Amino acid sequence: MPGARALVPPWRRYLLGSDPVRRAIYVVGMIAAVRLLAARSLGWWMACVAVVLCVGMLALAVRSLLPALVLAVAAVVVTLVQRHRGRASVE
Repeated sequence: MPGARALVPPWRRYLLGSDPVRRAIYVVGMIAAVRLLAARSLGWWMACVAVVLCVGMLALAVRSLLPALVLAVAAVVVTLVQRHRGRASVE
């Protein structure tokens, strides 16, 4: 059904969309909230619950995140190799 996607409300497409990178960024934001909020406060506990739920959501979307993870690891490896080569040429 090509027109079925149009029937889904925009907010639902945003929350349940196929963008796992957005979800990963949200998890990082929730972890930051846990670290920044006063420990054991109501907001802190709510952020903890959000982290657990978001990590569970990411676990379900891990296959979609693998290409982004592979590219990120490759970028880090390339950076480290270039740094090592730069230091080796200076010495």
